[in-house]
Amino acid sequence: MKDEKLNLDSLRQQLDVLDDNILELLKKRANLVLDVKRAKNENNINVYSPAREKQIIDRIKEKAADGNFPLDALESIFINIISASRSLIGDLQVAYLGQETLDAGIKQFGETVNFLAQDTIEDAFHSVESSASQYAVLPARYEVYKRLVSSNLIIIAERDSRYLVIGTLPSNPTGNDKTSAGFILEDRPGILNEIMQPLSEKGLTMLKIESRSISSDNTQFFFYIEVNGHIKDIGSDLEKILSVAKSYKVLGSYGK
Repeated sequence: MKDEKLNLDSLRQQLDVLDDNILELLKKRANLVLDVKRAKNENNINVYSPAREKQIIDRIKEKAADGNFPLDALESIFINIISASRSLIGDLQVAYLGQETLDAGIKQFGETVNFLAQDTIEDAFHSVESSASQYAVLPARYEVYKRLVSSNLIIIAERDSRYLVIGTLPSNPTGNDKTSAGFILEDRPGILNEIMQPLSEKGLTMLKIESRSISSDNTQFFFYIEVNGHIKDIGSDLEKILSVAKSYKVLGSYGK
């Protein structure tokens, strides 16, 4: 019994040492983040970089895959480490719509963020368009896609593909990206094929397509599509293909 107690005490001491090491590493990380802050300020770079943060999380999860620490919990820990570190660079205000989008926002941005509750989709858009917040987390549905077409905002990230993060500045490529677009087509024979066939010919893989009639006589339809690739790589091909539409807008490129 005494040996067991001594062993437990020894294990606890080892854990204390590891906790102290983690604390010292977090202090060093904070110092490096302040250096990043100065570099970003000098180069006028945005505080939040979803592509960079995704790369960090993916790398950590890959390195931890052969260990015993639960990956979901590890992801949550590192998201909050990143969130706390990001707060040293500048505060973020994130609009959201309801409890589910708040939960998605916490998973995306971490807890060290000012979350601003909104009553409607339009309120959330106005919050970002008026600079009351830098970003908004919204459900991935038709009303949001349609509103994006008439806005200067774009999709910069998604969470479990059910939620979208919208903002003003485009995301950099992650190496595993997709691009969203919305467009309006008039109902005439073969018009949709004039878009679908060139997409296939250019090797642009269709990941998602939704449509809805936007006229009482069903003569005009709004389409939302997602294709594989980042706008920096596929932009010229995609925009040329979409030019046959009555109107269109590339709604953003972001990591899958």
